[in-house]
Amino acid sequence: KIDKGLVLLVGFTEGDNLDKVVIYNVLGKIVKSFDNIGASSLKINVSDLIQGVYIVNVYNFAGNVDVNKVIVR
Repeated sequence: KIDKGLVLLVGFTEGDNLDKVVIYNVLGKIVKSFDNIGASSLKINVSDLIQGVYIVNVYNFAGNVDVNKVIVR
């Protein structure tokens, strides 16, 4: 759970560099997307997201994807 106005920190536990991060709302619509990141982590400001549940897909350059559910309150 993330309080509105805070940031979401995403990354892989292995320390792999991120390729892209995509955040979807519960209807499957993309609400935020970041491409060609090239860093081991990314801070995402969630203050512009309305309260609710989101799915965060985190991709590395090896093609692995980590899928997480995030609640913004």
